[in-house]
Amino acid sequence: MLEAPIPLAPESRLQLHLVLGGERTDVRARVRACVPRARGKRAAWGVGLEFENLDPLAAQRLDRALTPRKRNRA
Repeated sequence: MLEAPIPLAPESRLQLHLVLGGERTDVRARVRACVPRARGKRAAWGVGLEFENLDPLAAQRLDRALTPRKRNRA
């Protein structure tokens, strides 16, 4: 889920620049959900997206960024 300063209409389409691991990819996404989030006096909205054209390499980088890493135990 991403955070936005304004509400976004569900089902609207967005053109985004996704930067993962220093690599930039242009993607299209559709807003699937938008809910208000408590952030003190600042307005904030949680936005759920569905990527419509994420290339395989960008999908791999996104998966690595979102997958928790195991910590080494000594």
